[in-house]
Amino acid sequence: MSGKPVDILIVEDNYSFALELEMLLKELGYHSIAHLEEGEQALQWIQQRPPDLILMDMHIKGPYLGVEIAEQTAHLRVPTLFISVAHGALYERAQKLPGTIGYLVKPVHPITLQSAIDLALAGVSRKEERPLALPADTLVLKQDQTYYKVGVQEVLYGHSEGNYVRVCTLSGFYLIRSSLKSFLMMLPPRGFLRVHRQYIVALEHLRAANFMEGVVQVGGHSIPLGERYMKGLQDLLKG
Repeated sequence: MSGKPVDILIVEDNYSFALELEMLLKELGYHSIAHLEEGEQALQWIQQRPPDLILMDMHIKGPYLGVEIAEQTAHLRVPTLFISVAHGALYERAQKLPGTIGYLVKPVHPITLQSAIDLALAGVSRKEERPLALPADTLVLKQDQTYYKVGVQEVLYGHSEGNYVRVCTLSGFYLIRSSLKSFLMMLPPRGFLRVHRQYIVALEHLRAANFMEGVVQVGGHSIPLGERYMKGLQDLLKG
């Protein structure tokens, strides 16, 4: 990232989830992050030093709900992403506020979060009637400044290349900014397997495995098979 750092405030009383969210943001390249667990404290913080973006839990502990904090600071027009476990009446209330740009359902996918942040920083208001969430069988892959909708069943494998993952699909390649771990979090847990430090493969497209040579065949591509991952694949193939 370049230019002025983006100041992000996380308002979330679930410490483990807040920590996970903070780590995810850092993986995406955002490092100016503050975390508050209590509503009244968050209200004072926002009023005194408005951040560039707020990730707000709908049901924060304390005298104020997340939407109430947003209502009291609406005049500041700080872009706000609301986070909860399900879509509900409170979000209908939050939608009317000028700063509301979207709604994220826990657990938050990295690409969904990045897409929402991009929209927030571009000043685009999200006024959808449904949560900002990926369909179970669909991925949104961002390459450069373009977002591509890709069916999970089309993915053959993912290859880590430094700060990027090259995603091979039936129709071509996409190079996305992500760690391999974050990319794996986007995928159905039973449909993909890590076979190498740098590779994840789709089991649906796995055609052969040569344990002597340390190679697997996926959709016509030869993928290296790491020694530490052999037993897991062997157990899976043996049933």
